[in-house]
Amino acid sequence: MAIGNEESPTRRSGRRDSSRRGARNIFRTGPSPGQEVIDVDADEETMDVLEVAALIGRGGRSTPEPLARSQSSSSQIYWDQTSHLIPAFESLLDATQPVVTDPPKSISTLASLRSEGSTATTIFTRTNSSTSEGSASSASVLGKRSASDVFGPLELAKDGLLSRNARLRPDPENPFESCNDAGASAIKPIKKGPDCNTPVFIAHSGHYVDIFKSRELCTGVQWELARLVSNGRLRSYDNLEVSVLDTLKGSNAEAAPRVEQAVLKTAFPHLFTDKNSQFAKAFAKESAHKFPWKELDEEEAWLRQSEYNGLGCDAAVMSNGKEYYGGKVHFIAKLKGEKGNYTLCLEGAELGPSCRFYRRFGSAAFIKVSTPKKLAYSRDHGLMDFMLRPFVLNGRVFRAFYHKENNVHLKKTNERVVDNRVVPPENESDLVDGQGSLEDFLNWHNPPGENLDKTMVKYTARTALGLSNSVPAVVVPAGKMYDLDDISSKEYTGHGKLPSELDMTDGCGFINAHALRIIQQKLDLETLPTAVQVRFCGGKGLLCLDKDGKYNVENQHEPSVGLRPSQVKINHQKDLIELDRTLRTVEVLRTSRMTYPARLSAEIIINLSENGVDDDVFKALMRLGLEEISSGLTCWDSDLPNAMCHLWTNVARSGGVITARLARLAAGESRARGYGDREDEDSDEEDEDDIDQAAFQKSTAWWADPISGCPSSLEETVLVLIDSGFKPHTCPVLAEKLKQVLKVALEKYVYRFKMIVPMSCEALVIPDPIGVLGEGEVHIKRSHPMIGPDCFETEIVLGDVLVTRHPCKVPSDVQKVKAVQHPALTQYVDVIIFSVCGKQSLASMLGGGDYDGDRVYAIWQPEIVSKFQNADIKFASTPPEVLCAFEKNSESVEDFLERAPSESPRHIQERQKYLLSGLAGQSLVGQYSLLHDKSVYALGYSDPLTIYAAYMFCNVLDGSKTGLRVKKDVLKADMNKLFGLPPEWRTTAEAKGQEQQPSRDNKVAVKRSKGHKRFIMDIIMEEGKKAMNHHLKLYDSKVDGCWKVEDEALTKPWLNAVKWVNQLKQWGDDIHLAALSELEEIRKHVEKVRKSHRSQVAPSSPSKKLSENSPSKKKSASADSSTSFTNKKIEARQDILRALSKEFAEGPKSLQLIVDGVMDVRQIKASYAYIHDREESKKNFTRFPWDCAMGALGEIKAKEEGLTKTETMDMYENKTMHSSFRLPKVFKFDTKTI
Repeated sequence: MAIGNEESPTRRSGRRDSSRRGARNIFRTGPSPGQEVIDVDADEETMDVLEVAALIGRGGRSTPEPLARSQSSSSQIYWDQTSHLIPAFESLLDATQPVVTDPPKSISTLASLRSEGSTATTIFTRTNSSTSEGSASSASVLGKRSASDVFGPLELAKDGLLSRNARLRPDPENPFESCNDAGASAIKPIKKGPDCNTPVFIAHSGHYVDIFKSRELCTGVQWELARLVSNGRLRSYDNLEVSVLDTLKGSNAEAAPRVEQAVLKTAFPHLFTDKNSQFAKAFAKESAHKFPWKELDEEEAWLRQSEYNGLGCDAAVMSNGKEYYGGKVHFIAKLKGEKGNYTLCLEGAELGPSCRFYRRFGSAAFIKVSTPKKLAYSRDHGLMDFMLRPFVLNGRVFRAFYHKENNVHLKKTNERVVDNRVVPPENESDLVDGQGSLEDFLNWHNPPGENLDKTMVKYTARTALGLSNSVPAVVVPAGKMYDLDDISSKEYTGHGKLPSELDMTDGCGFINAHALRIIQQKLDLETLPTAVQVRFCGGKGLLCLDKDGKYNVENQHEPSVGLRPSQVKINHQKDLIELDRTLRTVEVLRTSRMTYPARLSAEIIINLSENGVDDDVFKALMRLGLEEISSGLTCWDSDLPNAMCHLWTNVARSGGVITARLARLAAGESRARGYGDREDEDSDEEDEDDIDQAAFQKSTAWWADPISGCPSSLEETVLVLIDSGFKPHTCPVLAEKLKQVLKVALEKYVYRFKMIVPMSCEALVIPDPIGVLGEGEVHIKRSHPMIGPDCFETEIVLGDVLVTRHPCKVPSDVQKVKAVQHPALTQYVDVIIFSVCGKQSLASMLGGGDYDGDRVYAIWQPEIVSKFQNADIKFASTPPEVLCAFEKNSESVEDFLERAPSESPRHIQERQKYLLSGLAGQSLVGQYSLLHDKSVYALGYSDPLTIYAAYMFCNVLDGSKTGLRVKKDVLKADMNKLFGLPPEWRTTAEAKGQEQQPSRDNKVAVKRSKGHKRFIMDIIMEEGKKAMNHHLKLYDSKVDGCWKVEDEALTKPWLNAVKWVNQLKQWGDDIHLAALSELEEIRKHVEKVRKSHRSQVAPSSPSKKLSENSPSKKKSASADSSTSFTNKKIEARQDILRALSKEFAEGPKSLQLIVDGVMDVRQIKASYAYIHDREESKKNFTRFPWDCAMGALGEIKAKEEGLTKTETMDMYENKTMHSSFRLPKVFKFDTKTI
């Protein structure tokens, strides 16, 4: 790894301590005797605090006296506001001795100023008193230099005071006056309102912070208390009874869940937290996976022993038989309010994926703030100014250090809160909760001294590497880390930086088999991965198997890794790499996994059509896909043996049920294990920036209700009904729910254009590791059989194939190449291998791709490949007008340090402006994507405007790393092109769940220009709608009349109970009446709960009610979210339904006779709930009996059907049907008929 020669931040900071301590003493005591004080009105806001701080002097070497007690409060406030600025002038403080350190380049002009001709120092104080007089000091804060030497003369009003409009005139050579895109500007007056040094108090009370500390309240309790305050449920800490805090001592797992109940005196304990509840055990599993407190206890316990214990890959740090790693607890806040009135509201902490930063510094050191999506599209939201301020939470100071998409990440620092002001620590090396300064944190991750030649834009963009979701897999010894060379194209002349398109191995290095075997074992992978996407040291990208040790990473007894220059994004000192195990840990994001078959997207379909593929092919693919979906979800009455098993399997596949269950149990590792690949298939973002939690968030909310036995998701509910013995044609609730599954699947296929191509795959792409492929050749091999072009099973693809990736926006983004077989590449499975020969990297021709983790689609379907023609290669070159459309911020790290050195008080805020640059303006990615969509439709796929919009989109997408910004005049002109709404096919897709950039055009949709053939997406949508309606009507005919059928099995327990009670007459009236009374209690209880259910779950038609649980169902924009059950969040709906099922299960109490009669009360209640619901709904049905008693109804039905087997939920949820129960696919089709 590259090693820099810059002096380390640690040595620099040590040199600064003594001067900083002197600076602080001055500001704590105020002006000295003899210093002239010029009066400034208390309401003056035009004086810049930097000017004030620069002019504060010191009288000789005598100890300054305290400020006069006659000073006004406004004067004291002004001193408080300026006291933290002194570090900017620390190198100029000593009035009698020369500065012993080498001044930074940025103040070299100041240091070389003449040292003669001292003038009296003036101090500006905010006071209403008259001017104080005193003798002039013998030396100023500037030594023997006057303030005007540095800042220019002051403009004074006629009365001798500083004029309201006066400005400091900076020396023309003063480097602080430089201005560039990063935000450096001339010194400006203070603006009214809070500045970037004014803290934002999320929840804070100095008094209560001391109380929390004295009682040793754990992190979780403090977070929960702060959450109640920030959300307004607890007005302030002053409303908190101190005695309550004594009840909240203990570990996170013990105390944190009890905070809300203890503080707010809630009437009903939460189902998860009430240990005395009879249902506590039922919720224990979900509680363990959703609530983070037990995990936080373990993390904090390990970190108390060593700051490195959270990194993982340490045999001495074990948990449940596995090597432990931390960073899995996420503390989340939401931005609320509007410009000038923003606040942060804390959310409940949760478990989630881990990343390098969280593992190294602890989960509690970070807060992730989610911002409203609409802010990304507005211009003047003022969020940057807000996020530059320090945030105070229970005495701890947090500062923003990165922004990506809709999240701002905060890091805890070692700053202190004194009198509601944020001040530096007593000593710079002091730690707070083990945390140092924000600058130390940023320098640890990306040392500026080792990366001086990089642009600041790209330098700060690398912060994302530490936030990537990853799993620590293996630690590489320092002696087993190798530097490899990139392979360049023969077109490269060797002069200048190697262009990415001429880098044939851009982003891919090597790893030996020993390390891969460790990764396979830790992630429980079925086979040895051929390649892994990683973060390692300061590098990113892919590491592929070095089979023959060609690149000197072959040692079979120790892990070894080789990185190429194209992979190294951050340079570190070699000794730091050896000392810090964090930098030697291979952190896995993804492993090689081939998806077969692949699904096309709209972009790829358009490209294929424009390059010669017949429209009939896509129409046939649409019909074929819909036929497969429909036949799979309506096969219960087919001639297939075990037809219901086939139905169960196809429902599970349609809803991704098994994957969701695995993701719930492997939260934080789902992507590395390959559970989330489908969710990322259309992502335009690079993996470096992929710090989302999609796979985790999609699974954790959808836990089943263990009391009622009713799952939350639509598809899992259908599975429970099927495996209990219900059939769609005799069970109306199953019929309606299955129809919704079918409808969602069909609509997704039609409106999102996720068409399956039977002979296709998707996998990570790597450059030829052996160098045996010729130009235009690829190698595609799968670890399991797939269907080849001849319709026979094979593991390897041969012949012509099409390759592409996302984004796919210009004609040349799909290329026809030759798939070959080579014995040297036999072991490289589940990846797509590109040749390293040729004029240009094949990956770069596919939408500017590379080999750092891109997933490529390969298509060998003969009907598609045979008609496809490669587009003109000219489309692979950026148009000249695009190159002229941007202005670039090219300020280097070295230039930045000259402009804002680390000693400067504004250094960290100037650095934050880069780190938070995404907040500075509106997102243009959606705007140019929309322009491209409209241009393709209206003007054609090869039109110059279409090509221009495509390349503008790609450059805007990468702007956060390249520093490119669209010129204002260009943006204005571009946004005035092609007025009108997007084409109908795109807006329909949006309405079915694909979120798009909102259009400002309140007009009709753009029209197709004359001379162009009918657009392929219009053709496909029309064909899809027709086929979808046909399949839905066919389904209705299959289940027609099912609601009329009363299930005798479900009525039997209640009727048997009534019969049993009547039989008790022979034992006397007393016992008969007592039993009858108990039966009446059951009846009343069931009817009461049903009324509660209907009042809280708004009544509606059966079809509407039965679709309410679908995670894919779009919410109505016009519905009242406060009253509509459907529009509530899934967690809110779960709470309502679980409270109802709990109420249903708990009553009635004291049923002695029926219990003694060896009768199952659960089944009796469930049976009557079914009977009563049919009576009340006029022989139809509502959700009530199934929401409250699905488990009991399932037990009744299963026993009636025959022999049953009881098993635990763990066993049940980890089982799946054999693949033989999937319906066979039709791989070769006729384009005219199915």
